[in-house]
Amino acid sequence: MNVVVITNLFPNALEPTRSTFNEQQVLSLSQLHCVVGVIVPVDWRRMLKFSRQGQRATLSNATNWKSLPVCYPTYWYIPKVATWLNGILMFLSILPAWFRIKKLKPDVIFATWAFPDGFAAVLLGKIAGVKVVVKVHGSDVEILKKQRLRRLLAVWSMNRASNVVGVSAYLSEMLVELGVQPHKITVIYNGLDQQKFRRLDRLECRHKLGLSSTNKIILYVGNLKNDKGAVDLFNAFMGIAKLDNTVDLIYAGDGDCRAAIEQMSTKYGVDSAVRLLGKVSHHSLPEWMNAADVLCLPSHHEGVPNVLLEAAACGVPCVATTVGGIPEVVTPDSGLLVAPGDILALTQALSAALSREWDRNKVQAALQLTIGTWAQNAAHLDTVLKAAVAV
Repeated sequence: MNVVVITNLFPNALEPTRSTFNEQQVLSLSQLHCVVGVIVPVDWRRMLKFSRQGQRATLSNATNWKSLPVCYPTYWYIPKVATWLNGILMFLSILPAWFRIKKLKPDVIFATWAFPDGFAAVLLGKIAGVKVVVKVHGSDVEILKKQRLRRLLAVWSMNRASNVVGVSAYLSEMLVELGVQPHKITVIYNGLDQQKFRRLDRLECRHKLGLSSTNKIILYVGNLKNDKGAVDLFNAFMGIAKLDNTVDLIYAGDGDCRAAIEQMSTKYGVDSAVRLLGKVSHHSLPEWMNAADVLCLPSHHEGVPNVLLEAAACGVPCVATTVGGIPEVVTPDSGLLVAPGDILALTQALSAALSREWDRNKVQAALQLTIGTWAQNAAHLDTVLKAAVAV
């Protein structure tokens, strides 16, 4: 089969760590089928930032990413106004790229993100007579609950796709509640690079990274956003730091909350215990995870975040929230769960996790009940794509 991928969640030369889970899935899929094009719409505001930095040509002229044929068209839309129009605007934004790729006779479009990506892909599929499979992640479905017109358009498009892939059972149930036909939905958990994410010696990793060999370490990996619980974690950490000065908090990632966390760290005199690394390459993450005592991801909403899977593969327990598909992959042997936004419960869970002797073998074993490799993930996705084309 010839497959076209449409997604805003994909790395590029200027943002190499962006949504590496999608990159891994598409690379694995390319081992089974010919991926004739990956269309990655880039928000015009990000493009404007790249232009100011003199880097826009790096994306505009890009044709390849790790052997995959890619293009990065500018996605034009009106911020915060009539967001229900974004599906049509994305469709128009990617149309020139589609006209170039359609000469390669694609059999199926695989789009990730419910709206506007999935909606735009379904419009393309209807016009071109090509089957479409849409993958949803979690946050993209959560937001549909709050925006009626976007919800109606997204559900309309998903019901006209050949299949909708959800990354958790919880997400599948949510889609049905929104109005997506149950028979169109398939649950495929994200995969994992088990060669990269594996157990390493904790002290060796700490020595290599220049970390304390004796302090307890809490690690956060992800975008520094309020809805990811980045500030919640800082506030919970303050409850621990008041009683114990041998605990460190490390943030691996960047985002809107970084400046606020830095200011609070200085204000409350914990800047020596709180470290903000900025963006960390996916290649380096296993060492940071193995160096930690616990990984914390106190998100307000999620699908199944890959950082929890990757940490568990390293034998590192987690403290996370009872949102999305997280309870499907975190067991009592691999982590502790709390309600989102409950700072006191988060503080108590972190204290309990840091004081407990975790069996790293059991942490890994709990993960293996549901999660396979990216090759297995691609094989499962392959059956869905073949079924779509066969109809």
